[in-house]
Amino acid sequence: MSKSSFNRVYLYYDFLEKYIIRDYKIALELIHNNLNLNKNLNVVDIGGGTGAIAKSIIDEVNSVWIVDNSKQMLKRLKNPIITNIQCDAFSLPIKDRVFDIALLINVLHHIKKVEQMNVLKEIFRILKNQGEAFIIDLYFPKTFINRIFSKPEEILVGRTCHIPHNELMSKLKDAGFKNFSFNFIDKHKWRYLIIAKK
Repeated sequence: MSKSSFNRVYLYYDFLEKYIIRDYKIALELIHNNLNLNKNLNVVDIGGGTGAIAKSIIDEVNSVWIVDNSKQMLKRLKNPIITNIQCDAFSLPIKDRVFDIALLINVLHHIKKVEQMNVLKEIFRILKNQGEAFIIDLYFPKTFINRIFSKPEEILVGRTCHIPHNELMSKLKDAGFKNFSFNFIDKHKWRYLIIAKK
């Protein structure tokens, strides 16, 4: 994922996510059903973009930070109580053990495979002991039909690097995480949720 890839779609990104793909609604339901949000928690949303998720949970937690490499996406955040940092997720300018929860919602497949492990290690580093990585991602089996449907995303925001859930859980374990929970999100078994505890 290059810094400019999401800069090309920032104007209509929220509309697509909320009303066409509806990923925000699904993600928020999963967050509320699987995480015990409370006012003691500090949350970081990796690849949080325009802040739709962050804005939806800010009143339920102590703080929310957004990390995103797109300057244009972060410009649309416009919420002074949400801290935002423009940078790549594999080199975070954040101290060790700051956050209780790290959200990665449809982010990993936009990161090159060679950099995915570095991202997971950085998330492990910035999480407190017993902190949780909350990861929603997807993996399309390499069929002709799936390639047709995934091609528009690649045209808009660049080449994607989808990772199957079992491979991701192995990488999380290598990064130091433990106590995994895993679920497919829908009947198609291509979108999944993994929660990994430090």
